[in-house]
Amino acid sequence: MNININIKPELKPLIRIKILSKVIRELAQGFGVPDFPNLTLLEKGIVTQQLIQTVWIYYLDVHGKAIGEVTMRIDWDQHQLLANSDGGKELKIDSKQSIKDQISNMYQLLIRHTEDLRRAYNVQKVDVYYVLRPEISSDKKKFNEALQFLNLITIDKLPDWAEDLPPDVEMRYASKRLKELGITIEHNKPKV
Repeated sequence: MNININIKPELKPLIRIKILSKVIRELAQGFGVPDFPNLTLLEKGIVTQQLIQTVWIYYLDVHGKAIGEVTMRIDWDQHQLLANSDGGKELKIDSKQSIKDQISNMYQLLIRHTEDLRRAYNVQKVDVYYVLRPEISSDKKKFNEALQFLNLITIDKLPDWAEDLPPDVEMRYASKRLKELGITIEHNKPKV
């Protein structure tokens, strides 16, 4: 006989920037991002120093061509505004549950969509690229310091798309509880 016991959630206040970082980390995992070094880098680039503005996740086919892209973009001005407000500094989070699921139920649907996309296109590789905040990128000294801190290198170009046409499917989402994080998923419709 199985007995299920409902335990009261342990709601603890967590500062907004840590929630932002943890949600991005959980989403990145759900979107298929390889664990190391990407997830550690997110913590450093978001919580330790607010350097990262955008995370691009590219799904590549057997030829190394992009068939889909997920963009997670942080609006740092919006974040600062919310983090400095009385109601936005901290959010109560149950430490026993996924943070992303407590912020929005839609996140799980977005993850499921990318899982279906990866299966439909037989994705062979997931590449991750980071864009630093404009005020960092535009200052050569700050940019080089950020690259060194995050252990990143610059690239000349992003992966080419498998199709000659631009993506014909685009989904955008931002949660009401974490307004500063925008998510966009782009891809072409799989051929049936």
